[in-house]
Amino acid sequence: MRSINPEIQKAVWTELTPTRLIMTPLLLLLLGSVVQMGERSDQDVQGWYTALFAPISFLSVYYYGNQKIAVSVLSEISQKSWEYQRLSALSPWSLTWGKMVGGMLFPWYVGLPSLLAVQYYGQMFMRWEHLIPLILLAMTLHAFVLYWSLMIVRKSAALQYPITRYTSLFGLFPALFALWVITIGKESFAHPERLTSWYEMNLDHFTTVTLTLLLACSWMWLAAWRAMRSELQVRQYPWAWFLFVLMLVVYLGGFIQPRAGMVSVGFTISILFFYQNLFSETKDLLLVRQLQHHWRQRNWLQLGNLVPQWVISFFMVLIFWGLSLFFWPTESETWSFVLLTSIVLFSLRDLALVLFFSLGINPKRRDAAAFFYLSLSYALPILLLSTMSASTRESYSLLFYPPFSHPKAVDLLLPLAEAVLLWFLVIARYRQRQRETKLDDQPIPFPPPTVER
Repeated sequence: MRSINPEIQKAVWTELTPTRLIMTPLLLLLLGSVVQMGERSDQDVQGWYTALFAPISFLSVYYYGNQKIAVSVLSEISQKSWEYQRLSALSPWSLTWGKMVGGMLFPWYVGLPSLLAVQYYGQMFMRWEHLIPLILLAMTLHAFVLYWSLMIVRKSAALQYPITRYTSLFGLFPALFALWVITIGKESFAHPERLTSWYEMNLDHFTTVTLTLLLACSWMWLAAWRAMRSELQVRQYPWAWFLFVLMLVVYLGGFIQPRAGMVSVGFTISILFFYQNLFSETKDLLLVRQLQHHWRQRNWLQLGNLVPQWVISFFMVLIFWGLSLFFWPTESETWSFVLLTSIVLFSLRDLALVLFFSLGINPKRRDAAAFFYLSLSYALPILLLSTMSASTRESYSLLFYPPFSHPKAVDLLLPLAEAVLLWFLVIARYRQRQRETKLDDQPIPFPPPTVER
């Protein structure tokens, strides 16, 4: 048993007990035999198999399987054993696929036979190969849950949040998403004559969905592996994030006409990932000092290892913003270079707001306070603007939102002033925190020892 992954070995001992190994197929066979009993037409048998086994397969794989994968990671925090995992001799890849396969064992032991029964007796899909997207979707969601579990572990290890009580959400939301995808996919697979144009190639819906899920599954497994490497403090470089964003731009650009729209796709993807990574990764004073130290020492390898993904995402935003000068359609009125510049300035303002709270003293409320005030800066103006007239609303909306309607160069002055003001406050707080930490690092002066006389 030494050659078996320890995580899988632990899952086999705890999940695949003799009782479960025996009773699970017996119960499934019992349900199948009950459906076969009596005088029923073939259509009724198909309906009963679909009604019984489809929910069992779906809930066991997409809900219970994702929840077990999340529990396999998040329970390490509640049991205070995550540090022992990090100090073990297991490699990041061994821990990644060990947690993944270990959490999948029993749910797939129940779900896969149920899925085969639904297809064989219930004929849920027209062809057997239509089950391939279902399996790829499940594997993608498993990797996604593992990735976000590791992201939450990174937060909870410092903040000590009671996260284990929310593990059911890791099964609920992926299950709802899978139900939506399966419903749309089943309807599209029923019409093989419909084709999708991708870079002037006509692909049927089954091929498009299968290749898309295969691509998503590969990148999600890579993301989970890199998140595990980050938790184990193994050196890694930001090349994967660059390639991932470029892959999304190239992939989604194939569905867009004209090709100049790829710049808008790249800008939109980069700005969305920028905000997502801004709250999922660290932004504290220690990280800033580490980056400054390696920059001054010209240690580029270690600097690339420490650069957070929100910095890389914002760098990609600037790249696509610069490309819009050359590739953006000149006849466009709503989406223009002025609008993109305004969005970049607003993102700089939002970044300064988040960093201002991230440099605060209380570590438990940094991200929560930043998210609250950032949401308030976009939600509260909606109430204020709703009480104004149309002409006044258009003028004052430039204070809070990018000019989506008829943008002009003068509209850039307000977001520029807001960004400059907030960055001035960020620099002031950063210098204040530096002075405080320097005073804390100094040795405490003790009084001279007294001498008894």
